[in-house]
Amino acid sequence: MGGRDSAGRGWWTALVLVLAGAVFAPSLGNGFAMDDAPLASSRWVLVPGQPDPVIAEWHAPSWFFGKFYWFMEYVNDGLYRPLTILSYAWTYHLVSKPFFSAASEALPHHAINVLLHVLGTFGVLAVLRRLGAGAVAAHVGAAVFAVHAIHSEVVAGVVGRAELLAFTLGLGGILLFHAGAAARGGGRHLWWGASAVLLFGAYSAKESALGFAPLLLCFVLAERWCGGDRSVDWRTLGAAAATATAPLAVFLVLRNAAVANHPVDLVDYVSNPLWHQDATTRLSTAIKLWGYGLLLCVAPFSLRASYAPGVLQLESSPWSAGVLLAFALLAGLLWCGLRFARRRPLVFFGMTCLLGLPFITSNIPFATGTIFAERLLYAPSLGISVLAALWVDAMPRQRWVPLALFAWCAASAVVAWQRNSVWRDSDTLFLSEAERQPGSADMLVKAAKVLAARKAPDDHRRALAYLERALALVDGYPHALRLEAELRLGDGGTDAAIRCLQKARDSNYRELDDARALTLLLLGKAWLKKGDASRAVAAAERAVAMA
Repeated sequence: MGGRDSAGRGWWTALVLVLAGAVFAPSLGNGFAMDDAPLASSRWVLVPGQPDPVIAEWHAPSWFFGKFYWFMEYVNDGLYRPLTILSYAWTYHLVSKPFFSAASEALPHHAINVLLHVLGTFGVLAVLRRLGAGAVAAHVGAAVFAVHAIHSEVVAGVVGRAELLAFTLGLGGILLFHAGAAARGGGRHLWWGASAVLLFGAYSAKESALGFAPLLLCFVLAERWCGGDRSVDWRTLGAAAATATAPLAVFLVLRNAAVANHPVDLVDYVSNPLWHQDATTRLSTAIKLWGYGLLLCVAPFSLRASYAPGVLQLESSPWSAGVLLAFALLAGLLWCGLRFARRRPLVFFGMTCLLGLPFITSNIPFATGTIFAERLLYAPSLGISVLAALWVDAMPRQRWVPLALFAWCAASAVVAWQRNSVWRDSDTLFLSEAERQPGSADMLVKAAKVLAARKAPDDHRRALAYLERALALVDGYPHALRLEAELRLGDGGTDAAIRCLQKARDSNYRELDDARALTLLLLGKAWLKKGDASRAVAAAERAVAMA
């Protein structure tokens, strides 16, 4: 009977893993969308027509650990993800370049993303089993993770590789540590050394993986309590702390060496308006968004590619209804996790995932480069899988529980399947999201840029309409004003173009000096077209001095 049960579980495991791959299989037909092109493509976006020096040229692994994330594409924004960039480059050199045409360069990248998601799903199953979840409950929890629609952006877009590597390596590190704790003799330290290597890889894939350090400690506690022992094994806990912090120290030293000479100048307002706000507004808004993110993990049925100004409302007061409700939700989850820690270790671990993993990207400890993004919920959604498994185990005779979870999985899988095509390429993404998100200034400008490149009169009219809506959302938005000016110049509206560029020049919107210099160069071009050479030269000189 034991062998038959084991074989049955093997089939269920295979089914869950196939499901994880099948839901996101349509993404294999995608190209490079949004940040995929500058970060993962072999073509240099900054210098069109030239190969990207980071991806297209062969570099030793150590080279990547000395460069910040946007090296050769953009200014340093504080991100350091050498393993992720290395994976893009090696995918190109080892797979895309020798075996695929230039038109299919993105296919291996997407295949690797899908495989990493399948591997991550298997890791979820393994963690649930080690925390005492029954076979059925663990497979249900893994299935929830496999088809979770919140993972769409991560799996369907190439740059989701950062989250996928961080998650799979982070979980792998936890599982290897557990194997070491169960081993005897010198083999234990080999397991723990391997765990430290995987955790270093997770940190090097994405900074948010630092959350796996405390998660490892919580896993050690939960695993012990699952066995019925309510005490704390301080020796194993200390070993876990050492295993997590040793690679963290190495990572921080390498990161400092890579970014020290490239200070972060500015975070664009549209990317994260909280970077420009006072502490009260930042914390109040961050608490509300943290709560919203957790609700989105429960009901991922209305998804967006951008949460730029116009989509989310900033909260200047901690006493607003949204902030108070979110705070109550977070406090309630924390209370449950602590209250039932020893009696229901899965509750404790699930709350750790939901509250601990998103903390570093929540804008609460400090303002990050983005106000909110669904990709940031990939790892925290593990908490939903944990709670789903707990639900099945806690109510084994209630048939409506698996039926409810089956319905949820079916609905989530449909949303995930549909979202694959949204990330087909940048044009598809921007145009579809501009229609779905009329409140996103960022998507409106990006869609307008796509339409402007087509040069058809109808497309230009649509582009101008998008820009008008973007400017209504963010007054004095230079990105929109510059693009409108270029369209006006192309249509012979020199005076209108000058007015746009003057407004962009005088806008209170804070942006990098290079962007402000571009405004002045375009203004000089407009003055020259109007026949005012002196003003054109003056604008150009100011642009050169500023850049």
